[in-house]
Amino acid sequence: MMSKHKIMAVAVALLMQPLAASAQQYDDGASDTEIKLGETMPYSGPASSLGEFGRVHTAFFEMINDKGGVNGRKISLNTVDVGMSPPKALAETRRMVEREKVLAIFSQFGTGPSMATREYLNSKGIPQLFSVSGAGILLDAEKFPYTTGWLPQYDAETRTHAEYINTYKPEAKIAILYQNDDFGKELLALLTKDLEGSKATIVASESYELSDATVDQQIATLQQSGADMLILYSFPKFTAQALRRAYDIGWRPDRLISQTSVSVSQVLDVIGPERSEGVIGAAYAKDPADPRWEDDPAIEEWRQWMKDYYPEGTLTDTLPIVAYVQGQVVVEVLRKAGDNLTRENIKDQSLSLDFQPDLFMPGVRIVTGPNDTAPIEEMPLSQFRSGSWQPLE
Repeated sequence: MMSKHKIMAVAVALLMQPLAASAQQYDDGASDTEIKLGETMPYSGPASSLGEFGRVHTAFFEMINDKGGVNGRKISLNTVDVGMSPPKALAETRRMVEREKVLAIFSQFGTGPSMATREYLNSKGIPQLFSVSGAGILLDAEKFPYTTGWLPQYDAETRTHAEYINTYKPEAKIAILYQNDDFGKELLALLTKDLEGSKATIVASESYELSDATVDQQIATLQQSGADMLILYSFPKFTAQALRRAYDIGWRPDRLISQTSVSVSQVLDVIGPERSEGVIGAAYAKDPADPRWEDDPAIEEWRQWMKDYYPEGTLTDTLPIVAYVQGQVVVEVLRKAGDNLTRENIKDQSLSLDFQPDLFMPGVRIVTGPNDTAPIEEMPLSQFRSGSWQPLE
């Protein structure tokens, strides 16, 4: 027969077992040494230049791993090319979850691919972390709590544009060039709604396809509308074309561009100082090509990282900046998760963020909560003057 002391010792040992087990909790894709993430990117097709996000992430996690990883665990990123195809994104996502056993899907690029995989991932309780989309239709904290966005939401951008119009050009006659996809159509619809009851009117709109060679004809048509404001809901290549063409045919409307195209090196320097002077846009990340940030400590640190880990990348574009910060944010989520690397906890940590990235514009914070799955909501308007983005006067 066991003594009372022995019985008590056994009881204490049994009680301690769950506590010891709870110290480290793992779902598929996590272990004592590794955290596995999956990612789909447009490495091919018309949007292939945006595959830069994935290349930056690969280099960023290499740096993190060289420094010991996150809480002692190395990050393994499985990043695959799906173009912008929703069916391919779903097929590759299923493969990574079911065969590769990733812990979470990170930075799924594009509204279409993200929408195609959202229901599948949420039904299985797989975090869909920081999808690269600003579409409001993607995010629904109640129905799809495992899905977080990344880009500023389109409705936040159009509200900012409407506020500018009502303050500075209350009777504007507006012409809009928009991309003929979810991105462009949603921005057009949202701005139309935001201007209801305003004296400003949208007098013309023209669309373009990503496969189009130029938008010269669309700009000529918009000029004929008599508009005194031109809004461009377009990607950088077409924004540069539109600004150049409007200026070259003698059209001088006020010009407002989407946050997707505020790059100094890809758009404004491309068209030259005369054509870019006075353009208005909403920028949330510091632009490494903007003289305003030339000696900024965070930009200098990022430049050194680029030279060490991604020397083939460009030092004059905001896209690697935004992708770098995205890497910082997912690392923060994993750090906060500690040794509780369950998908439920990863989801919870992704919805409890509040910090200021050094590479974002002053005042632009990453903020999420149980009912807030859009981390970037501040987009201060600036005006491009004398070769640099300056606060709006």
